[in-house]
Parts: sequence; C-alpha cells; structure tokens
Amino acid sequence: MSHTREWILHEYEAKKHHIKSKDPLKEIAYPNQKEATAEIFQAFMVEDKVAVTLIALPQAGKTGTFLEVAYQMCTFNDESKAVDPEQILFLTGMSDRDWQKQTEDDMLTAFKKRVKHRGRFDSLPTLLSTIRNSVIVLDECHVAAGKEQSLSSILKDAGLLDIQTLRERRIFFLEVSATPGHTLYDMLNWGPENHGIVILKESPLYVGFRDFIRENRLRQSLELTKVDECEKLMNIVAENFPEPCWNIIRVVGANSTIQKVRENLATSAHRRGWEVVSHNSMERIGDIDYIMSTKPRSHRFIVIKEFWRAGKRLCDKYLGIVHEPKTKIQDTNITSQGLVGRLCGNDKKKGAGAPIAFCDTELIHDYLHWIDVKGDWSRVLRYKSKAISVKGGRITHWNHSWGHHTNVDGVNALETPEDYLLSDLFENREAAHMWANEEINWAGAWNTGGQHRPSNVDTHGADGNAGTTHIHSRGGLHPIQTAEEFQAQRDYSRFGAGVRCVPVLMEGDLCYVVVYKRGWKV
Repeated sequence: MSHTREWILHEYEAKKHHIKSKDPLKEIAYPNQKEATAEIFQAFMVEDKVAVTLIALPQAGKTGTFLEVAYQMCTFNDESKAVDPEQILFLTGMSDRDWQKQTEDDMLTAFKKRVKHRGRFDSLPTLLSTIRNSVIVLDECHVAAGKEQSLSSILKDAGLLDIQTLRERRIFFLEVSATPGHTLYDMLNWGPENHGIVILKESPLYVGFRDFIRENRLRQSLELTKVDECEKLMNIVAENFPEPCWNIIRVVGANSTIQKVRENLATSAHRRGWEVVSHNSMERIGDIDYIMSTKPRSHRFIVIKEFWRAGKRLCDKYLGIVHEPKTKIQDTNITSQGLVGRLCGNDKKKGAGAPIAFCDTELIHDYLHWIDVKGDWSRVLRYKSKAISVKGGRITHWNHSWGHHTNVDGVNALETPEDYLLSDLFENREAAHMWANEEINWAGAWNTGGQHRPSNVDTHGADGNAGTTHIHSRGGLHPIQTAEEFQAQRDYSRFGAGVRCVPVLMEGDLCYVVVYKRGWKV
C-alpha cells in the first residue's frame, strides 16, 4: 500500500477517535451514510457504472457520505482497483467561499487541496487532461450545470464526456444534491449500465421538513408589503420566542417592493424595541456564524437577498423565525434549498422553542412527494423549477445539463424528440423572447420556415377587440388559461407550427411561456 493510502488510513482513525472523545454519540460516518456508501461502492466497483447520483435531503449528511466514499475507494484492499487519492476531486458549480471552507474543514488532510468551487476552476483543465483512476464528486450538482456553462466546457475539453474514455481511464462521477433535477434527468439517459441512483436515508437524529410539518413549524409565507401581515409576523415572534433571538427575512422582487418590506419591518420592530439590520454583498454585519452563535440583546431581524441557499449551514441556537417570500413564479428547488432547508440537519433543534419557517409550503410538499417516489419523474404529480418542471408524470420543461445525451459520446437517448416542451414562465413577452433567442437553435434543420423569433399569440377581449382576457386559436376566441391549465391540456400544436410565445395567467397576472420541441434547442 502506498504511503499516501497508509496516511489516509491513520488519519481517518485519528479523526474518528477525536470526534468520539468530544462526544461519544458522534461518528465520523453514521449507519445511514455507511449504507449509502456501500451502495455507491457497489455501483462503481462491482456493477461497473461510471456515474451515480446521490440524492440527499437538505443537510442530511451528504458531505460525510462522499467523504466516506472517497475513503473507502482509496483504501480498497485490491490496489489494482483502488482509486488514487491524489486524483480525487471535490467540485461544485457554486462560487462560494463558505462552501469551500466548510468542505475543507470536513475533509481529511490528503483531500483538502482537491476541493474547488467554481471560482477556482482555472486549474481544472490541466488536472483533468491527465486524470486517471479517479472519483470526481460534483457537490450541489444542480448549480451551474448547464450544457453551455463552464463546467461542461471544461469536462468536454478534457475528453471526459465520453463513456468509453471514462471506462478506459477509470473515472467515476458522483453527483450529489438535494435537488439534482435536470442533471438527474439527463443522467438517466446514460442508461442503467452506466448510471445509478442512491438515496441517503434519514438518520434517527435528522430534523427535516416532515418534523417541521408535524410540529406546525412550517407555515405559509406572509405578504410583508402589507402592514397587518408584518404585524402578524412580529406577534408570532413575540408569542413563540420570549427570549431574544435572531430572525432572518429574505426579500426579493423590485426595489420598491424590497423597500416597502424593509420599512414595514423597521416600523413594526422599532415599536417593540427590536432591531432590523441588512446583510448582503454591500452591507455585512460581520462573521455570521459567530454572530448567530451568540444571543442578541433584543430580537434582531436580518434582512437578506440571495445569501444562504444550497450548501450553507446555519446555527439555530438562538434562531427564531426565517421567512421566504412566496414568488409569482414558483420554484421547488429554490424553496427547498432556501432558508427552511438550512434549518434541517442531524444537529438541529426540534419541538418547543425550535425555529419556525415561513415559505411557499405547497412546494415543500411537492418536494417530499418526489423524495417518496425515489426521484422517479414518471410518478411525480407536480414539480416546478427553472431547471425542470413536471406535470402528471410528464416532463414539460428541462434545461439541458452537461450530461445531456447530445453532449456526451456513447449515450443512446431515451427521450422522444417530437414531444412539445414549455419554457419557464416569464413576467413579460420581452423576457420570453430573450430566453428563446438564447436557447433555440434558429439555424437548425427543423427551421424550414426561416423563423428567427417566437411567433406571438396575441391577447384580445371577449368581443375580439383589444383586451387581455382571451386568445385566438383554431378559428375561435378562448379565455386565457392559467399556467396549470395550459400545462395540463397539452394541445400545444393548436397555436401553429414553430416556436410560439403564449400568454397564460399566474395568480391573475399575465405571464408568458415559450412552446417549442426538444430538438429545437441549442
């Protein structure tokens, strides 16, 4: 056995004893992580698959699992099959220094220099061009995973998007996420001989969405632009958390909306002697991990925008409520990976005094249903996200990832090229056209009519004159459908051939969706 492998064995045992000495109940890898590791090991080493998607509930222990996978594959007693520890890589599409630090802190010393977030991808082309006998872990694999994004280009240029090359060079991909979405769908096209799915089971210590639901700690978002709704939130904090604590409010939308929420929060909080502070890229309140581990003098509300989604751990020792706004265009991935997901984990509080999470609750239920059917999209009733959308077991839209069959040599596609798909919803027609201009291959063989932009389905009134309540199709006027009704009816060809931009309703407001076919995308 090489010196590096001996070092890994010794350090692993030392780390295990160190963890036990601090808390006898803690483990370097828990039974559920070892079980998932064994399944992944079986897929790679016995079944000869080149890729596995590990689905893990938010903060269920995925980092510990892929560390255990790396350890087991590096120290395998058959040295002819063992993975070279100096060739392992732990990557993420996130450009996140917090993720980098958290992951390095969890790693064995031999692996620390192999951890790279997107901001450190500059060295990857050289590393990947010669890499052999390796496991490439893609953490939060749904982030920046598009077919046209940097990770895809780097893998392609290194020759790794070829099934035969992966086998010849013994390179294994381990994709990891709570919401693999479009990357999982594309990987399924690699076929069961090349790809497998492993789901990390919940440990007995895990506190997750089901606990929040059972304890009535998962609640529907409030409309904080309204004074009375903001007051309601403050009353909930006062009633449930008599001791001072931190509270986190995410704001999204137009600047006027954000400003209104901040004003309402400040007015309501100051009346009670509480504080409101902002924490964003321009205004930071300091080391947030340290700050949230200390008790505030009075209730404090931290207002954030994009911080603290996938990959971020939050200390809940003195945490009261977190609030995610309900958005016009729903996204299951964003909601489940948002603030409520940051409150899940094996060391989180539960029961009386534990944090309360406000979000779009129906999306959490959609997510749990997807977990219950083990990621089988054909059994999913509804799943909405920018990356992938499903209605009644049918994929209505997905963004092509780096693993898409058109990007990987040696993959026979399972999809049906003639099926119509729908884009995400857009708040105005201009945004829908911008998406189509970037995503549709207008120079493709499909475009026999010379179309260069989506054809608009115009709105009318009930009398056929100007208005915004009806549309023309097949010679008649029809009421504009809701987005859900439009997805369910599936008769997209009634708007004519080619790419179409169609108006639909979302919560009473006009939005727009692009109708196209799979084979028409870039």
